[in-house]
Amino acid sequence: QYLHDAHTYAGWKYGFSDTKIRKNKKLKEDVELEEKFYLDGQNKGYKLEELKSVWTEIVTVASGGYRFNKSHATCYTVITYQTAWLKCHYPNYFYSALLTSKIDKQDEVASIIAECKRKDIKLLPPDLNTGTDEFTPTKEGIRMPLNYLKGVGEGVIPEIIRLRPIKSLSDLFERRTKAIVRKNVLVSLIKAGCFDFEGDRAYMMYKLDMLNRTKTQIKNEHVCGFYADDESVYMKWEKESLGMYLKKHPLDNHNPKSFYDYKEGEDATVVGEITEISERAQKNGKLMCFISLSLPCGVIKSLVFAGIWESQQIKDVAVVGNIVYVKGKKSGDSILLNDMEILKLLETNEI
Repeated sequence: QYLHDAHTYAGWKYGFSDTKIRKNKKLKEDVELEEKFYLDGQNKGYKLEELKSVWTEIVTVASGGYRFNKSHATCYTVITYQTAWLKCHYPNYFYSALLTSKIDKQDEVASIIAECKRKDIKLLPPDLNTGTDEFTPTKEGIRMPLNYLKGVGEGVIPEIIRLRPIKSLSDLFERRTKAIVRKNVLVSLIKAGCFDFEGDRAYMMYKLDMLNRTKTQIKNEHVCGFYADDESVYMKWEKESLGMYLKKHPLDNHNPKSFYDYKEGEDATVVGEITEISERAQKNGKLMCFISLSLPCGVIKSLVFAGIWESQQIKDVAVVGNIVYVKGKKSGDSILLNDMEILKLLETNEI
């Protein structure tokens, strides 16, 4: 763009400007070139004051400064407007595309899903007859991809597509290629809610066990055990199969205020499940820690500086899977931890 300025104001050819401006390592000290720009510009009818302003901008940019190219700014403006328009008028399509673009980053997916929940956008379990390897927008909400389920690899999806339409668990069980759609795949599909159209998940797990009986068990009319038809069990199953809580988070009632409702720098308190712990060395060599916390509003990072992380009391609490009460200050999308303790639940079946 500044090469174009030199062409417009001084009439310089682009090749000349490229050599004398872009490749000129001593441009700031090149008084002779500056005077030439003013002279050539005045010969084209421009005022000296305007030429000096343009030259200052050219020198600033060409000497390592930063200016945003107008053509880039225009493109970004158009894209930003289009994105905002889609997000406003077609949120299911917008968030489906966003989720698909982040499909390999589970923490980011969990945070986006939490944002969808705040906007009353439903996240639906994978559909055996319409599901793909992407998040799919529907009138009812956003359909999860089949390959997002634990144990459902790339080879399973073509097999499921081949078997469509799938009318029931028995239908899939009998027609599947056993080497591809194994029992663990069927368990994951049930726990994620893929057979909710046929019955509740506890019953479908029981039905799978009945279908999977040995010949001897069938001959002896063996009846398999029943599963607890309980909401807390379903939440655990969703976490096992999807890697996250979909319909309901077990800590919904323990966070009266969303983390994102706190202001920057404000004291914040959150209750979350520890999903990941990562130690890193500070410049002084001491270890600090990043702790990922699963909250109803999404996954956030808890930053623990070395001075606090050295406390054995904190380290004893910081265990993956623990439900913890965290105090600290909000810093962007993270919380700077001051204190942490295990949450004492009133009932063991709350989680």
